[in-house]
Amino acid sequence: MTTPSNAGLPSPNNSVTPQVAGQQQTNSFQKEQKHTASSQMQPAVTVAPADHVLTLVSSSVVNQRGFANTCGVPLGAHMDLRPSEALRLPLIATRPPLRCNGCSAFLNVYCKANLPKGVWKCYMCGAINIQKDLMEAANVTAFPELSSEAVEYSVALPPSHPLLPTPGPGHLVFAIDTTLEPKDLQAVREALLTTLANPCLDPSTLISLITFDGCVAVHNLGSQRFSHVLPTGSTSTGAVQPGSGSSLLNLQSVVQHLLDRHCSATASRRAGGGGGGVAAASSALVSDVESCVQHLPKVLASFRTVQSEVPVRERARCLGSAVEAALRLIAAHASLDLTRHHNLYSSRVIVLAGGPATRGPGAVPLELLDQAVPEKGRASDNRAVAASLDVGVALGDMASKIGVAVDILTSISTGVNAKLLTAITHGSGGEFMPHPPPHHPPPHLAPSSSTPGMPPAQSPQSQPPTQSPPFPPQQQPHQRQGGEVNDSHQQEQAVAATTTSGSGSGGFIGPLLSRQLTASLTRRFGLEGRLDCYCSEGLRLVQWFGPLDTIQVELEVGGPAAAATTAAPTGTSAAAAAAAAVVAATAAAARPLSSSATVGPYRLSPVACGVVAVESGRCASLRLEVTRDLDDVPSLFLQVAFHFVNPLSRQRVVRVVTRRLAVVESRGEYLRTVNPTAAAALLGKRVVLEGKRTGAYRDSRKAEEARYAVAAQLGLVATRCGQEVLASRGVLGFGGRKNRQWPPELMPLAYALYHFQRGPLLGPPVPPPPGTFPAAAHSHLHALWDSDARLAGFNALLRAAWADAYRSM
Repeated sequence: MTTPSNAGLPSPNNSVTPQVAGQQQTNSFQKEQKHTASSQMQPAVTVAPADHVLTLVSSSVVNQRGFANTCGVPLGAHMDLRPSEALRLPLIATRPPLRCNGCSAFLNVYCKANLPKGVWKCYMCGAINIQKDLMEAANVTAFPELSSEAVEYSVALPPSHPLLPTPGPGHLVFAIDTTLEPKDLQAVREALLTTLANPCLDPSTLISLITFDGCVAVHNLGSQRFSHVLPTGSTSTGAVQPGSGSSLLNLQSVVQHLLDRHCSATASRRAGGGGGGVAAASSALVSDVESCVQHLPKVLASFRTVQSEVPVRERARCLGSAVEAALRLIAAHASLDLTRHHNLYSSRVIVLAGGPATRGPGAVPLELLDQAVPEKGRASDNRAVAASLDVGVALGDMASKIGVAVDILTSISTGVNAKLLTAITHGSGGEFMPHPPPHHPPPHLAPSSSTPGMPPAQSPQSQPPTQSPPFPPQQQPHQRQGGEVNDSHQQEQAVAATTTSGSGSGGFIGPLLSRQLTASLTRRFGLEGRLDCYCSEGLRLVQWFGPLDTIQVELEVGGPAAAATTAAPTGTSAAAAAAAAVVAATAAAARPLSSSATVGPYRLSPVACGVVAVESGRCASLRLEVTRDLDDVPSLFLQVAFHFVNPLSRQRVVRVVTRRLAVVESRGEYLRTVNPTAAAALLGKRVVLEGKRTGAYRDSRKAEEARYAVAAQLGLVATRCGQEVLASRGVLGFGGRKNRQWPPELMPLAYALYHFQRGPLLGPPVPPPPGTFPAAAHSHLHALWDSDARLAGFNALLRAAWADAYRSM
């Protein structure tokens, strides 16, 4: 295999040089490749490659627009979301970033700069920028962005900044379904105790325990054993909006009353520190990990499976009410004003359920779930499904408003109303993770695993260093530095979701459940994420993929900081100018991230988008297209900026990476620089996004259309990139037949797409196991009985890191 991840990197020592017809263009390309330094007055420096930060599908592009856009291999890139500690990029904390006055791009290694004169030329738009106050008499070592493709800018935030989380320990609420089978309930007990005993968990973290079946109860974690049943919004299958005035009782006031009576910390805070309520040793609805560690095993051991004589899916289950009660419990303990936005960075709600919601808000009759009724329409069935989705959206919005993510784990993968659970989790920034059945172990638990569609010798673990692995070698250090928990989570999530469609019954696996719980508590590393993209002339951003959303309006905060300029007063010294720049950057960073931020060093472009949750293991992908023929340019440039707030260091961080795409003439040069695994992941994300829009996860006809689209993509790549081979000579020179041979450089792409269209996500329907669903499951001719598992697989592939997405295909 070639080296797609390293070929074409802008390094003067790179041995990969395009072999074009004209010697004059070759010399100009070599000059462009050697030009990596920043200044005409400073010596050239070597560019540090950043393929581990922004992975390109191809490090080159053909100069013909028609071929570049229609060759079948997408033009794009992947950015895996990782904490700063895992990447260890050059950090710039003493000054704000330098932005182009024309296109707002960041100063980067490919810009021509004259530091003594304070002038630099932007390679994105060609504008000349004069910023003497920040560049005068500066050494090239003071500008790490002029010697590295990827850098990070950071600026401290004031303590009262609205984007910073509320001070205090995190609050974890576990909502356990007591209708689980006994073996699943036992696995939950063991996994929960193992997770809370993990040393990575802060001992001061607050814990609350909720159980739900036909009702919702919050349990005491003190020495006394008792629980309190909370009111639910409705006992019928009709949906009641969470927190609406039509609820039977005000749930928020009930939860607050219980905390005042049975939580010493809450009562003491509301009483002004004078104490109150029952002593913490005997009563603690909210307790820290260190205090409840001796009582929690007894509380968990008291849980028993209820309604064991009823089938699992038909048991009474107030899942929507349990999620709302958990959110109300966190808000009441923190004394939050629910009319404003908050950021509870370390707080989380984890729901462990054994089936769909059958009672209370969000409940849908099982016969409607089995018939795969669409969400739109005026019939009563459609209105019931639409009302359930409205409840899920309302719960997700409520969790997002108080800054708490909700994770939902189910012991079965089908028949759980995945659309409702997805609306709750994705709206809050969490994950919906159905558990695989015991007879389908995920590959990471097997003795050995390899990349799908590749021989074992080419797996990432077994490949020699001198050869090109199917994934960038820069990712392997991240897996060691960033921790095994964060990296294994997305692989477990993506693989588990795609391997569970073979059965409607499963169960929790203790070790896997414990790892998923630990990953849920440790993978978040930032808040208020934003992604922005800048392209040079001839290149255009077409589409974003991943856990992204449009940027919302500015948060409801009081007293935003006034806009400040980065220019220092005239006649000041260089040190005073630098100090003024830092002050101005701090004032600019104090403004909330918003689409309205069009000025200042942290402004966003119109193509910027928001990141739903800044967590390890997720990925943002983008698709590009060429807008014109590129006969007059030696290379194109792509720059991606990732803005987020680090709540631990209380800083705003901007990660900027700039990549170059060499312009080549021949098809062979282009194919040698393609990363086939990254191309397969981008095509897979594009297919599942279109499949979600058309309903391919629930309609066999739409799934068949998606399979045809993948097959057509295979044919397009073979036709545009393959070579003609003589299949038959014919007779007397007549009747000769030629075929297109698949290019050998793209064999991993062919393997991935071949298995993808036959796998559990897009594969043809198979009959359900006996007894999985009632006879009503076959009333709809084209309904897919495993639609929930397919939807979970779609979401996992779309949000997972690109390497994990490739494995799950």
